[in-house]
Amino acid sequence: MLSPFLNQLFSLRVFAPHVFYTLLILGMIELVAIFVLPLILSDAVYIRMFLDEKAGISTERFFQNENANVPDDITGWTNKKNENRQLWVTDQFGSRSAYPATIVKSAKERIIFLGSSMVNGGLAVSNRETMSAFMDSADVETLNFGSMVYSVDQSLLAYKNKLKVFNADVLVIGIDPAPVSGLYNHYIPFRIPDETSMPYLKPRFDIVNGALVELKPQLQWLKTYTDNDKLYQFLEKNDYYYRDFEMYKSYGLTPIAYGLATLYKKYQLFLDYSLARKVTDPLLEMIMRELVVEAGQQGTKVYFLILTDQRMFNWSGMWGLFPDRYQLRVDVLRSEKFNIIDIRKALRASSYEGYDLFHEDGLHYRLVANQVIAEAITTRLNVDGVLK
Repeated sequence: MLSPFLNQLFSLRVFAPHVFYTLLILGMIELVAIFVLPLILSDAVYIRMFLDEKAGISTERFFQNENANVPDDITGWTNKKNENRQLWVTDQFGSRSAYPATIVKSAKERIIFLGSSMVNGGLAVSNRETMSAFMDSADVETLNFGSMVYSVDQSLLAYKNKLKVFNADVLVIGIDPAPVSGLYNHYIPFRIPDETSMPYLKPRFDIVNGALVELKPQLQWLKTYTDNDKLYQFLEKNDYYYRDFEMYKSYGLTPIAYGLATLYKKYQLFLDYSLARKVTDPLLEMIMRELVVEAGQQGTKVYFLILTDQRMFNWSGMWGLFPDRYQLRVDVLRSEKFNIIDIRKALRASSYEGYDLFHEDGLHYRLVANQVIAEAITTRLNVDGVLK
């Protein structure tokens, strides 16, 4: 016996044939889009629909060294050297420091900052308004090598392969509000589809037999990203977020399938927050330990800034019903004996509200927030006796 729903549906064939056949055609289109087209069409066809034309323009500009970031065989991309775009200024090493970096170290204590644009200040503050710049003094010199959308694995690669030559006394590493996701991602648009200005390709690490093993795509594959089979074979095997692209291939082209896929993603996000998933991760912690070991070879102390966005800063309203992901991350990483600096605690102890501290995107810090963060770092280093 047919279910009541199917009985009603087939009754439309008699009483409303136009509606019935319209629904039948739409249903067939949905099924073809879900099950048939992915077997026929290549990734090249889908990627053109998945990304807008801005991604193609940005990719071309990237390889022509016209973006603020340029290709880098070690980290995937890095800040363009000697760049001057209004407030965004870099020196001969691509650092966004208050003063041009030099390899030769002075008598000052030298602190290197690494991380994403949350660390380097982004586009809305000047070089002398970043968290690192506010620590510069007669006794302290800071160099800021943060780069847009960097994950912690890229910070490790940058320090290990390029920045040891600067012989820092202290290494400060920014840990973003979602530090785990980038560690399982190679192609940025799969993880952040809206990031059309940075459709870049990054290396990452995996844990094999208890050790870090680098997984490194060929950067040149990006030049032909619309039809490069090797690129998509690599991503299918190694990029956790390739699954989102696969979901798009089956569920992103028709309204009903798209709606169901969106509901599924929201359900997974609900589980992440309610079960406190991805607060930290064995891969994240192993990369952090590797940073400590690498820096320790030169006698460099490593401190990790646990960064907060505006949502985590407030953690109220609906979000207050979920476990406090920020505090859980701080607690777990402290229990692993890392040198942790709780940025949210410092920001909450200030006299400023969230709108004073964060730009409109709710992620990047305003000048006053960078001042508070710099004071918190300085206080911690003084308490630990790291600064002279």
